[in-house]
Amino acid sequence: MPKVIFLPKKYAIEYPTPMCVISITDNETVQFNTRHIAIGRVNFEDCSFIPVLDVYELLRLLNKFKGNDILVHCEHGLSRSAAVAEFLHQYMNYDIDFTIEGCYGSTLHMNRFLFATLVNLSGNRTNSLKSVIV
Repeated sequence: MPKVIFLPKKYAIEYPTPMCVISITDNETVQFNTRHIAIGRVNFEDCSFIPVLDVYELLRLLNKFKGNDILVHCEHGLSRSAAVAEFLHQYMNYDIDFTIEGCYGSTLHMNRFLFATLVNLSGNRTNSLKSVIV
């Protein structure tokens, strides 16, 4: 089973193992110290409104990287990246690796709006309300 790792930007920059990377930033291009397999970039702020086109782009990247190990990061590795990791875990059969240095060890503080939007736009509406509430 593929794995997903979610980290703050400062740890993602240094992560040594080549992976498919999803870089979520407010509006910057992050440079990595490792030559990764592929890097997808989306730019949106951590808030309760995320433009639908940005979420569709995120879904496109997730489908493009499907089956590969994925490193996803945002500024603090706590909200946006955790939501993507939880979506990958619940709906795309990924294991979340909480053991990596810098990982907060939980998706408890994920951006619930982003998670629900990923679920709804991907067509995976079964149990989506339960997932957001729990």
